[in-house]
Amino acid sequence: MLVVMPMAVMAGPAWAQLAAWGSYPKLPVLNDGPVADPLAILEQGNDPQVQLWMRRQNALNQQFLQRYSRLAEWQKTVQKTGPAPEPESAALSSAAGLIWTERGADRRARVLQKNPETGAERVLYVSAPEAGIRQLILAPDRSAIALQVSQSEQELAVVIQLEDLKPEPELRIAPGSGLSWRADSRVLYYQPALGPMTELWQHQLGQPVQLDKAVLRNAKGVQLRAHERLQLLIAEQTDAVLLVSRNVQQQITQLAVARRSEFDKNSARWQVLAGLPEQWKDLALQGKDLLLIADSKSVTKVAKQSEGFKQNAIYRLPLNAPQFSNAKLEFQDDKLDLQRLAVRNGTVFVLAYRDGAHQLLQIVSKTKAEQVPLPFAGRVRHLSLASEGKGILLDIEAADRQHAWYLASDGTEFSPLLRERSDGAAALQQRAAIHTLPGQAGAITLLYPRGAEVDGKRPVLLMLAPELARPESFTGGFQAWLEQDAIVATLVLPASGKERAADSLIAAAEYLVGASISAEGKIFLFDTGRGDAALMQAALQRPALFGGVALRNLRMDAVATVKAKSKQAETAVASDLDRLPFQSRLQQGLPHPPVLLLADKAKSEQGFVMTAKLAAALQLLSGSPQAPVLISLSADKTIDDAEWKANAWAFFLWKAGLPRFALAPR
Repeated sequence: MLVVMPMAVMAGPAWAQLAAWGSYPKLPVLNDGPVADPLAILEQGNDPQVQLWMRRQNALNQQFLQRYSRLAEWQKTVQKTGPAPEPESAALSSAAGLIWTERGADRRARVLQKNPETGAERVLYVSAPEAGIRQLILAPDRSAIALQVSQSEQELAVVIQLEDLKPEPELRIAPGSGLSWRADSRVLYYQPALGPMTELWQHQLGQPVQLDKAVLRNAKGVQLRAHERLQLLIAEQTDAVLLVSRNVQQQITQLAVARRSEFDKNSARWQVLAGLPEQWKDLALQGKDLLLIADSKSVTKVAKQSEGFKQNAIYRLPLNAPQFSNAKLEFQDDKLDLQRLAVRNGTVFVLAYRDGAHQLLQIVSKTKAEQVPLPFAGRVRHLSLASEGKGILLDIEAADRQHAWYLASDGTEFSPLLRERSDGAAALQQRAAIHTLPGQAGAITLLYPRGAEVDGKRPVLLMLAPELARPESFTGGFQAWLEQDAIVATLVLPASGKERAADSLIAAAEYLVGASISAEGKIFLFDTGRGDAALMQAALQRPALFGGVALRNLRMDAVATVKAKSKQAETAVASDLDRLPFQSRLQQGLPHPPVLLLADKAKSEQGFVMTAKLAAALQLLSGSPQAPVLISLSADKTIDDAEWKANAWAFFLWKAGLPRFALAPR
């Protein structure tokens, strides 16, 4: 048992005085004589003295929080800015969420992913300065993404596994070529950089580049010219693959079709489409057909001598009869310059140019198309359709507007991809960055507001991940905290790191200070509901490093398991503070940062008693009169998560010195 408790009680006026907000309630006693454990009385919840002590603790907690004059408004803000479910149609990459590219102020291109359930974002890839990302291709099973990166006069193919963000070896590819996935998502097809030679290779995921091999050369019915650029398109609803050859000006020079089943076995027999394919500007696969846009500048008669192809027209060609003579008119408009195709299931969209701006059209018939209103008149740099629902994502710019991403979840009304702040100010952009800590300390994921500079001044909310997980796990529901120009940090422990969680928290805080992301005294330990004693252990081990700690329903997971024969015995065992990992620090004159505790009996009766005992011990032994130890004890109802967040964050932001959260005079 703790030997310091009786000594502290016998030392006279042991209760630390709160310099600016009164004194702590005095702990009731069992009798007038010395006791082995002065906190044991708190196990007797029905004792009138204990109940009075709990009421006084709640009153002290409320008196403190109510000195923040805008508490009710703040609680509503936290409630409203919790994790909002993303509409299903906004997940342009289906279950993988929304994925897009963006260039930061550091001139680096980033690939970002937005969680369709929480709305939180994470960074999948950061390029070298000035590098660009030309193409993103999601694997058919959504387990990986292939990036086509342009940097230093060369192009690379980068494959990233979405589960653990593990990258494959970089592949040097021919500039301007395309990437494609095999249907099983285990092979990436690419054109290697071989000088004038034109070949198509395959890379098996998980294997070294040295094992990559050619799957297509000049043979079996297809002729590959020097310096041509290749792309393979795989039809999902029919046994076919389409090989697209382009010249250095990106004009289509050859189209060839083969059976997918034969191509997968390296035994494809290619059938080259007859005609003059250089007259086609863009193409797309839809079901069992190929759609093509006829070039308005060079229209030539082909197989059907009696009928030429129309200008500014879209044609449909069945893949099982790949001859241009079988092409049928899909849509035509002489007044438009049709430029790009986008297909989703049975719907065809075309991006057209007219009067100095782009138009987005949905094809209805051969002569009719419905216009989809764009956010403003400008040039669309990129267009993508959701694989499910009606979502449309585009990157658009104008002479007086920088390019930005806009999303139409319902396919009709566009809004900025980045969620706007509730006060109508500039959109708040959540950004994620992942840093691996030294040794076995784990990894920390940072979420910070748009435009945040690394200046070492911002408060940081530091948490343990809800469970042992990967460092790129999404963090959601912290919009209100981010809106205070503050940062969210989530520490993910390695599989074997739970016993060293306190040391990992300290390592994470030291990293935040060393990297000038925050400063000592501005890093706050926040418990999301696990009740992990490691948070308190870290705070007591390095009290000057942390600005405060908020802990909910202390649990004993981090200590040795003791078998109990009854519920009563289990409660008694679990309530012994000497079994806490930080028990050796519980001595008179204890230094500590501000502490906010919540004991919720409806969640855990054991946690309720343990948290009450911890509060009493800290108050009894406190050597930090300017750092309050407050507790809210709820014996009959569960405290709402949003209320807990709002109270704890207001407590932290007061300590961080934000004027909005300053306490009113008593």
